[in-house]
Amino acid sequence: MFDINKLYISDAVEFLKQVPDENVDLVLTDPPYFFETHGRGFSSERQKLFMGLKSIGVNNKNNYITKELLSEFFRVCKKKNIFIFCNKAQILEILLFARDKQLSFEILPFCKTSPMPLSNNQWLPDREWGIHLFKNLDVMGSYKTKRGFFIDSNYQQDNFNHPSVKPINIIRKIILNLS
Repeated sequence: MFDINKLYISDAVEFLKQVPDENVDLVLTDPPYFFETHGRGFSSERQKLFMGLKSIGVNNKNNYITKELLSEFFRVCKKKNIFIFCNKAQILEILLFARDKQLSFEILPFCKTSPMPLSNNQWLPDREWGIHLFKNLDVMGSYKTKRGFFIDSNYQQDNFNHPSVKPINIIRKIILNLS
């Protein structure tokens, strides 16, 4: 049904419904983040992003990580092994799911040394988060790849039309450690 080592571009929930139970080694995902459409001096850009997401069928600006999506991740994993990039507003939903499914978790901060300077009396937007949900799973890799945080100058890359491109070295470490 599916070719191994082939990249599929589609709606994640719809695609995952086609994947047989317990068929995947690792779910590594970076779903759209919750974002504010006001404050931090960037409201018009955030509103444009929300309208763009709405145009492709993403209507819930409050949380793109739903129980339905998390349940599909859980169902398709052979061993429960899910890594989700998120922001602070999404952490609670993910941890409540982990509690309900009796999963262990690790929260890894992704720190940016050169965040956007527009903070308008708020904390700088210099962190994102990675949450690893798992059950009875060893973290593989080596001493060099197992650090519990990542620091990078910035995640924006010129050749990609994505608001939060992850550096390949971070993705490589996650894959080496978890699959």
